[in-house]
Amino acid sequence: MKRIVPLLALLASCRQAPPAKPIAAAPACATCHAAQARTHAQSGMGRAFARATPPTLSKEDFSRNTYFHAPSDRHYTMLRRGGEFFQRRHQVGFDGTETNAVEMRIDYVLGSGNHARTYLTRTADNRLLQLPLGWYSEEGGKWAMNPGYDRPDHQDFRREIGYACFFCHNAYPTVANASLDAAAVYPAELPAGVDCQRCHGEGNEHASSGGKAAILNPARLSPERQMEVCMQCHLETTSFALPHAVHRFGRRVFSYSPAEPLAAYAIHFDHSPGAGRGGKFEIVNAAYRLRQSACFRSGSMTCLTCHNPHQGGWKGDAVCRSCHASPAGPVHTGKTECASCHMPKRRTEDVIHAVMTDHLIQRKAPPGLTAPRAERVEEGATAYRGEVALYYPPSLSTADSDLYLAYAQVAQNANSRPGLARLAAAIEKHRPPGPEFYAGLGLALSAAGRTAEAETRLQQALDRDANYLPALRGLADTARQSGRQARAAELMKKILERRPNEAATWHELGRLERSPAAVRKAVALTPEFAEAWNTLGTLEGESGNIAEARRAWAEAIRHQPDLAEARVNLGNALAAEGRFPEARFEAEAAAKSKPGYAPAWELLGNLSAQRGEWPAAAAQFRKALAADPAYDRAHLGLGTALAAQRDLTGARSHLQRAASSRNPAVQAEAASLLRELPR
Repeated sequence: MKRIVPLLALLASCRQAPPAKPIAAAPACATCHAAQARTHAQSGMGRAFARATPPTLSKEDFSRNTYFHAPSDRHYTMLRRGGEFFQRRHQVGFDGTETNAVEMRIDYVLGSGNHARTYLTRTADNRLLQLPLGWYSEEGGKWAMNPGYDRPDHQDFRREIGYACFFCHNAYPTVANASLDAAAVYPAELPAGVDCQRCHGEGNEHASSGGKAAILNPARLSPERQMEVCMQCHLETTSFALPHAVHRFGRRVFSYSPAEPLAAYAIHFDHSPGAGRGGKFEIVNAAYRLRQSACFRSGSMTCLTCHNPHQGGWKGDAVCRSCHASPAGPVHTGKTECASCHMPKRRTEDVIHAVMTDHLIQRKAPPGLTAPRAERVEEGATAYRGEVALYYPPSLSTADSDLYLAYAQVAQNANSRPGLARLAAAIEKHRPPGPEFYAGLGLALSAAGRTAEAETRLQQALDRDANYLPALRGLADTARQSGRQARAAELMKKILERRPNEAATWHELGRLERSPAAVRKAVALTPEFAEAWNTLGTLEGESGNIAEARRAWAEAIRHQPDLAEARVNLGNALAAEGRFPEARFEAEAAAKSKPGYAPAWELLGNLSAQRGEWPAAAAQFRKALAADPAYDRAHLGLGTALAAQRDLTGARSHLQRAASSRNPAVQAEAASLLRELPR
């Protein structure tokens, strides 16, 4: 149920590394450990991932299977046909009939259902997509949007499940050298739930020797190492942009073994202690909150103190009374159990329909912990900006501290301004041999608009590894931004030699070279790629293939109804055909989904002008100019509307602005209208 993490935070796992030892299939464990396997299979971890079948979808009520999401104006339906399940979405179109319908089969169930579950579909090219509607156990079971979806511009049926998400929701799949920077492609057969080896380590030798070869028993580890086995999945300082962790460079996603220290695989980060974020409560905060507790800090407590991972649930009050035989102070309730007061249920900040146990053991919890919440979306001005602090391990070597801590400042733009200088200084001091830190600095410099410096660092990355794809992508982007289109195309083609199925690069190459064939390749690889459909429509329109252009724009809107650019493109095409009411419908939808998109208001202004509604047209052109004061077409439209209302001074001012446009057509029309204005 995680949000998607920006690419820069994922560079840490992109280089080739030796593959992890093969993992024995979990059923081999059950041969000798039947009781533990049976109870573990019923635990939350054992049920974290499953194929979608009538038994695994028995919690959900398919008699109450519809949900309307008002912010995005979309209707969802959960369907069962025989032994298969589907999720469907539609909208109400221009004439009141159903439009923009998308239906995908539910292939997998992610989540035990103790609190929530989400549904995945497998694409033809073996990617996994998350479906937008989830199920929550709250209120006896209900449908609601997945985390990150309770907003007008959510990802709908387009959110890919990356390897980093899969890491904590299942046993390791048989994916060789899984890299975090590439689209996750999954084998035909996937495990069903977190298996024994996630805690006990690789079990081939142990199983094949009939138990004679040793295997890791976490109960025999030190308390610190015991905690790390759990923290590989149950430690997330935050699911919002920070980053909460960075994988060690050179490590593949599915390479962590519980036999090694967690810090050998990933380094964890947190908000600055003085940032006011220490009290956050999120869905994967169990270890983070427990580690704040006095009970944890004062002794040798671990997750295993209260939990038996073979069974799920917790061991009960006997654990508390082993240290607190007589509660200190007066008994203040008639309760005989401890957890409901000292580890209360609480609504999480990032999954607002889930109520979880707060693992911060506290004397007295504040009131209102389960009150409803609005989904919190951190972006732009509301996102965290400040120091990214080291969280775990508590300390690092000098080189790791300098490099990784500086890298964390820029990885998700939390502390970029000082972070850029710190990372540059750390690179100069330690001269790391691999490309990752150089590429990370280059991408962050590019995001800050420092293109020349970015290219220097990205080239330094390629000097260390000529095949390092994040650096190639970064260089292609900086070349495109600086107008060196031939160089950008050359770099994109190099990327496609290495990753021929990378739809995003085919799309960028198609836009750059104005090539419908390249963009068609992108949508063939990723049919839900709405932006590529929109680009294809534009290119077809430029070639005079208006019917194909309208079809492509309609397909873009079907996959992403809030894509304002496609709505406006289709609206303009409809208006050119005289289908003005339909064009207005598209323009209004575009303006609603993206109020700051000037062409949507311009189209509305033109449609009002076509009907002679000049005051309305002028108001809409002014909204376009509020969104983009330099938008020449809006100046032309407003000048025309004001002239029609005999405001000659205002008309002349806006037409003069339009007459200075770099667009010859706008310039010529404005100049013609200026000549016609009465003196």
